[in-house]
Order: sequence, then C-alpha cells, then structure tokens
Amino acid sequence: MSKSCHSDEKAPTGNTLNVPVDALTENPDERSICMSETTTTPEAAPGIACVPATKIQPRQTRWIIDDWVPANALTLIAGSEGIGKSTIAARFAADLSTGRVPGAGAMRVLYVSTEDDPASTTVPRLIAAGADLGNVMLVDQSGFQRPMTLPRDMAALEALVDRFHIEAVILDPVGDLMATELNANSAQDVRAFLTPLTRLAVARNLIVLAIAHHGKVSTGDAARAILGSRAWSQVPRSVLTVAHDESCGGLIVTNTKSNLARRVVSRTATIETAHIGAPGLLIATSKLEWGEETDRDARDLMDADKDDTRAARKGVDAWLREALTPGAVRSKTLFEDAKGAGWSQDQIKRAKIRLGIKADRDGHGWYWHLPGAPSTPPTPDRKDTNA
Repeated sequence: MSKSCHSDEKAPTGNTLNVPVDALTENPDERSICMSETTTTPEAAPGIACVPATKIQPRQTRWIIDDWVPANALTLIAGSEGIGKSTIAARFAADLSTGRVPGAGAMRVLYVSTEDDPASTTVPRLIAAGADLGNVMLVDQSGFQRPMTLPRDMAALEALVDRFHIEAVILDPVGDLMATELNANSAQDVRAFLTPLTRLAVARNLIVLAIAHHGKVSTGDAARAILGSRAWSQVPRSVLTVAHDESCGGLIVTNTKSNLARRVVSRTATIETAHIGAPGLLIATSKLEWGEETDRDARDLMDADKDDTRAARKGVDAWLREALTPGAVRSKTLFEDAKGAGWSQDQIKRAKIRLGIKADRDGHGWYWHLPGAPSTPPTPDRKDTNA
C-alpha cells in the first residue's frame, strides 16, 4: 500500500499559490511526500503487474455533472480558439468552488492557466461567475526560471493537490503544459502526457478538466478537429465539444465522447460582458450563462457543409417544411424518411437551423414542429432518443 500523501498542514488564506516547481521536483524530502502509484518515474513501475478479476470490486460511475463530467476522471473541453472555453472553465470552477453543482459540496479548485493574466483576466472571470475565491488556488509561474511542464512536473502537481486538499484541477490550455520533447501529433507522446493525469484523478479522487484547442480544418469529426493526435480525445473519459451556433449567436456544448454516458447531452450557452468592482473602478470581463438542453449537436455545427450547395439547401429546406406542414414529426422518423428521399441526417439538421424548426421532447423522445405551430406531440410509434 502506498504511503499517504495528505498533509495535516492547513492551506493558507488567499487565492494565489506560488510554489517553485523546481523546489518541489528537486527536493528529495518533498518528492518522498508525493510518491505514489501515480508517479511517472520508471522506478515506481519496474514491471507489468496483473490482478485477478476476483479482486476487483465493481463500482458504478459517479457523475459530478450528469453525462458530462465523471468523478475521478479526466474530461476534455475542446473548441476553436477564442470561442470562450476559458470562460466556460471559469464557470465550472465557480460552480465547483461554491457547491452549486447538485449533489456535490463546495470543492477546492486548483486553476492552472498559461495564457491569461490572473489579475486582469482569470480572477475577474471567477468573480463574475460567482466563485468562492477562498476555494480557488492559482498556480503563479511568474517567478519561475522555466514554466511548469508535464509529465516532468507531475510530482510537483501531486504535491500541490495533497498539500492544499485539492478536489478539482483545471488546466487551461492543457497543450501548453506539454513538455517540449513530446510531440502533440504523436499518439504515443500524447498518451504519455495525458495518462499520468488520468491516474492522478483516480488515485486522488479528483476531477480534472483540461482545455484543448481545435485546429483550423473544418470537420464534423470532433476527435479529428482537436489539434494533434486523435489520442487527445481517446485518453479522456469524457470530451465536451464547444461550437458556435450562428442561428442564435450563442454556443452549443455537447458530450461528443463518453463511453460512460447514458446519452448524448447538448446544452445552449451564451457569453456575456460583465463588469466587476466599484463605480469608477469597473473591470470589464466575460461570464457564461447556461441555457436549456437542446437537440442540436456541436458536431453538426462544426461540419464544413461541403455537400450543401445553394440548390441542395433549397431542396432540403423545401422537403423538411413540407414534411412538417401536417404537424409535428418524430426526429427519428424524419431522418429515416429523409434518407429515402436522398437527404443526409446532417443536411436535415442544418435545414432545421436555417428554418427555425422547433424541437420538443416528451417521454418518447424528440419531435420537431414548424415555428408558430402547436407543440402537440405526435402519436408515439417507437422509442426515440436520438434527436
């Protein structure tokens, strides 16, 4: 059994943490405190071990946010640069630090940001989101001779988690923490970078949220869109994809990868300008407001839409409008009928956005109806859960 890594030392007050990385990684005493099964040093794993299946106790997945963020796991939040992922991360940090997440108490959050200035950007966003700043610790790298990198500084990260009793870690963006000798386009290197984080999450009962950027190539494949190797989306237990919805000017966030989730869940969100401080000393920042669950999918909004010429859009729009004129129709029925008419599911979903088609859900699944038409559910003829 590994040595306990929890310290009796109480966390200092305030929300800024300044612990030199080199001091933690090069001090033998500090290293001995945080050595555990999560360490990445070869000495800790001299061989390959196996365990009889009878020794494994089955356990149910515990969700911090249903079907989006599992406990004891790495979750990736991916989207185009500048779309608002850091504002989303600040909202997650605020909700976790205050206990606003149903079923979870207030947590201590470690926030590692490499792109934003804490005083002018990160802390104002946290304040606008309503965070309990006493529960948010910021890694201050301003005085370091070199920036924090992983997996080289995993021991330092583990020490911070243990010393300050951290329950959630946010890495924004995670790619900036990747050691320079590793290649973001190599599946082997990406796994070597992310796997220690997943092990840390399990060993320390942590939520790890990592922000990742999409490339410039337009594609509906959320895994391919993330910069570098597909391993970026394969190693995390859950991937949330963020896309811009031009029809309403807001965002759609969808769990585009989760082997543990019971269903695909999308929610709308808007990013608004907020002002904090006293009159005359106001600081402008951004904050996120969550909307309702929707049947729109971030992957559809990412698609290059190459198969939609002007003539094709006109044709599919006319087909969908005619199909819904008699009344509401189950989305699954629409997709099946559209396929027979030569239209793809993606084309139908994009036509839905262009036409402002409304989507509602009852106990039998999603159904669509024309804007302004009564939201009367069609007669259920099958279980429909794939809107």
